[in-house]
Amino acid sequence: MLVLGIPLGGFLAYQLSGEKPAANTGSGLSATSPLTAFLGGFLVLFGARMAGGCTTGHVLSGMAQLSIAGFLFAAAVFAGGIPTALLLKRRWS
Repeated sequence: MLVLGIPLGGFLAYQLSGEKPAANTGSGLSATSPLTAFLGGFLVLFGARMAGGCTTGHVLSGMAQLSIAGFLFAAAVFAGGIPTALLLKRRWS
């Protein structure tokens, strides 16, 4: 179910959001295109399979065990994720 659910969930979230596709950025993909949503879901799935679990699972499990590595990993996820999201939002806005 995970293998099908993540890419399908990205596509379904796009469909249910009601957003209209953004203007083309010249790369062939827009920030809100169905293909971009599907590819994003696939990349999350691929990374989770390679890592033996998703970042959320690693963060929650590590922090629940009060592991220093879990807290450091959570900080690294947010330290990398927030600037990346802001950069991509500015790029496609």
